[in-house]
Formats: sequence, C-alpha cells, structure tokens
Amino acid sequence: MSDPSVPPKETRRQTTLLRALISGWSGLSPNLKGAGYVLLGAALLIVMASMVKHLSQTLPPLEIQFVRFGMGLMILVPVLWRLGFRRLKTTKIRLHATRGFVGFLANTCLYFALANMAISDAITIQFARPLVMVVIAVLILKQVVGWQRALVAAVGFVGIMLIARPFGDGFQPWALVALTGTVFASSVVFVIKELTRTEETMVIMFYFAFFTTLFSAIPAAFVWQTPTSW
Repeated sequence: MSDPSVPPKETRRQTTLLRALISGWSGLSPNLKGAGYVLLGAALLIVMASMVKHLSQTLPPLEIQFVRFGMGLMILVPVLWRLGFRRLKTTKIRLHATRGFVGFLANTCLYFALANMAISDAITIQFARPLVMVVIAVLILKQVVGWQRALVAAVGFVGIMLIARPFGDGFQPWALVALTGTVFASSVVFVIKELTRTEETMVIMFYFAFFTTLFSAIPAAFVWQTPTSW
C-alpha cells in the first residue's frame, strides 16, 4: 500500500515546476520583471476592454466606469484593514488627487471610445502610450531623446493616423477621444513615477481607487441605470 503522507508523483512534478518558475522569476533583472508586469497588464486591459464593450451596449460608460473604480476600492479596503490603515499616511495627498483626476479623465475617454468604435482600434491607440510619453518627455520634461526613439515614435504616430483616418470620409472622431485618453494615461505614468519615490505601492493603489471612485460618482449619478443582476 502507498503511504498517504507521500504526495503523488504528478503532484510532486507540479510542485517542482512551480518552484522552478518562482526561482526563475526571482532571478530575473528588474527590467525584465517590469516588462513581464507590463505584458500582464496589457492582457488584463484587453479583458477589461472587452467587458466594457459588452456592457456599454446597455449601460452608460460613465456608470460602468464608476462601478469599475468602486469595485477596485472595495477589494483594497479589506487588504488595508489587515495591513493597517496607518500605512495610508501621506504628505502627497494633492499629488494623489491629481493622479486620480487625470486617471479618471483617461478612463472616461477610453470607455467612450470603446462604446463607439471598434475595440481593436481603441486598444491599439491605447498601446500608443510609450509614443506619447516620448513626446511629453521632449516637450515638457525637456529630456533628450535619441534618433532611434524619435523614429519609432514617428512611425507609431503614422500608424495612429491610419487608424483615425483624419482625412477623407473614413474619419473616426472617437479615435481622437481615444488618443486624448492615451495622453492623459501617459501623464499619469509620470505622476506614478514621482509617487513611487516615497510612497508604497498599496498606498498609491488605494488613493487612486479612492479619488477615481469619488470623481466618477458625480457624472454617474446623472446617467444611472439600475443594472440587472447579470
């Protein structure tokens, strides 16, 4: 008879594989880990955008946005309850509020774009954030950008023009809304970079959820439609 205290061979194999993956991830450089998180975030963005596109057929985008932010806040509260709300103490509440407001504007543009244009076009424009950040870095932060990055940014913007089709009968006004949202979202990245110098990740996430829920509640109240349980 087999010893019940000894895990099956398949379980041991899965445990070994999991440990190998964890060990491999721990050994990656910070840049590679960051790239991995970006790819995961991009995948989750597509999932969220698909849900927004589906829900916007029957519900106002402003209401969808409010519920999305509110649910994020509800998920964070129990975590902070366990960790202790004293960790939320900050000296940069204005910067947190600014990030929340700009993030609210970015998501408003994205949700309206998703509701009124092809999801593939809206998300493609969202993925132009790095290109917008290059422009912001040059024009506002006065940073020097090499010709390689400048060339990539120029090619990227040509691609955006092909999607928006600003000239001729194929013009998509909502593409400009999506692009505006991308500019706001890119600006948020610079604010986050400043906050991460002194603030913990959980603190940054909480105040973003708090302020975006607060800002989005105001317009949502004017268009509210009670959703079905589904």
